[in-house]
Amino acid sequence: MRLSWPGLYVPFVPGKKIIGNKDVRFIIERRYFLERFFMQMSRYDYLLAGPEYAVFSRPKEGIEIEKQMRDIPLYQYTQLVSNFKLLLNLNDE
Repeated sequence: MRLSWPGLYVPFVPGKKIIGNKDVRFIIERRYFLERFFMQMSRYDYLLAGPEYAVFSRPKEGIEIEKQMRDIPLYQYTQLVSNFKLLLNLNDE
């Protein structure tokens, strides 16, 4: 997501654990931080409209989310410029 919106605020996704991820304390903390993450995301329309948010919030079943995220193509320069113009209500003048 950070590469799609360089220079703009993008909240950090809470970390995961491989070992100890079934620990009740870890689950409670991760849930808390994921809720905060989604609340922060909801403040920014430009993030909610992106393909990264769609994958993160509703991943395809049977495919690792990391692979789905890697498969999202990066924006080309012209698309980034268009995105910023739209976001900042800029015209070509």
